[in-house]
Amino acid sequence: MRRIVNVGRYGLQALSLPFGLPLLVTAALSSSFAQVPASDNAAANLPSGPGRDVFVQACSKCHSVGTSTGKRRTPQEWRAVIQEMIGRGAQIDSSQAATIQEYLVANFSVSPSPLTAAPADTNEPTPVFYQRPTGPNQWPAYGGGNANQNYSPLTQITPQNVSGLKQAWVYHYGAGQIQEGDQGIDYRFEITPLLIGDVMYISTPCSPAKPDLKSSITALEPETGKVIWKWESPLNIHGRGIAYWPGDAKTAPRLIFGTDGGLIMAIDVTTGKPAKGFGRGGQIDAYVGVSDEIVGESRRSTYTVPNPVTIYKDLFITGARPTELGPPEPRGDIRAWDVHTGRLVWDFHTVPQPGEPNHEKYAGDQWREVSGANVWSTMTLDDQTGMLYAPTGDLNSYAAGPQPYANCLLAIDANTGTLKWYRQITHHDIWDWDSPTPAV
Repeated sequence: MRRIVNVGRYGLQALSLPFGLPLLVTAALSSSFAQVPASDNAAANLPSGPGRDVFVQACSKCHSVGTSTGKRRTPQEWRAVIQEMIGRGAQIDSSQAATIQEYLVANFSVSPSPLTAAPADTNEPTPVFYQRPTGPNQWPAYGGGNANQNYSPLTQITPQNVSGLKQAWVYHYGAGQIQEGDQGIDYRFEITPLLIGDVMYISTPCSPAKPDLKSSITALEPETGKVIWKWESPLNIHGRGIAYWPGDAKTAPRLIFGTDGGLIMAIDVTTGKPAKGFGRGGQIDAYVGVSDEIVGESRRSTYTVPNPVTIYKDLFITGARPTELGPPEPRGDIRAWDVHTGRLVWDFHTVPQPGEPNHEKYAGDQWREVSGANVWSTMTLDDQTGMLYAPTGDLNSYAAGPQPYANCLLAIDANTGTLKWYRQITHHDIWDWDSPTPAV
């Protein structure tokens, strides 16, 4: 049973199967099911009919098909079982899932009845086979969710018993002993772990005490701290952690994060390796488009994406951490990227460019003489309306006038990057009074 459940926790490699091999583990929901060798001839006794071969191929690789069909279920229950197993890591496309479901309903249903397939030309959205786990025990984003409320409804820990908490486990990522104080952005360990399903995901930085220590993305058992898988990054992973995209019918869930040099990487959570199809080798260069005749390639070292990106539908949205000095430093543009490919979808300029609204509020060429207006914090997203709320920092103080979109709360349409409204918190900031926290 442990090995079956580990499909979701450890990915397909836990079953010693190549990634992409169709797999359905319908027995995992019943705690009384034990693993049985697939060679027990149960497949030979299955009823014939459409979908039988697909079901056998998908299910018999790790356990008996007799185990899977040992309990009759309603059509709704079979649908839920299939969706649950795909959510645990089974790689089955929508056509295979429908075929298997029809076969199980027709032959192993409480009330056997054919399941009518939807027409091929239906306008229904593509089914999401990797659902983002929900519930009070989940923590799927840095702030607990896109609303950044940092609130958990769990009630086990109370003011009365909190003093009795004891250490359950410690995970040492190898940083060694270092002196207290600010070690610089390369070494900051400021993450909030993500809890997705029954797996905890963290990123770890490098260490000034261990020059050979690499940054990593690590999956842990939350009960024990045991390492499930660990991927070491060739580049330093900065900032406060990672973001989780739940996947869809064709693409497995991914972890998205930024590194030094302005790169963004994606890791496939089912393999613990760079995501195929995302940029080149699982990474994209977010500095492309930042460098121009004003901001040169030589300033790449000042540009990072230090905060967890914001996930919205099939987009991930980034701020940036350039410096706030004079040119030729980068600016803090807010940009959205396709989570499948890493392609840039839209770009909101935090210093409005010629032809954009509010550009005229920068006198002459002063818009060329400023940098900054970056998002130091995480951004807040209303999943219902698609409205993104981004708090920005200051520009350098050389430009006269109101300096629009610096020191502001920006409301942006997450679908298009269109500005809906903005409110400046500090006018013509000369004190470095950034907006350091997300809107709630």
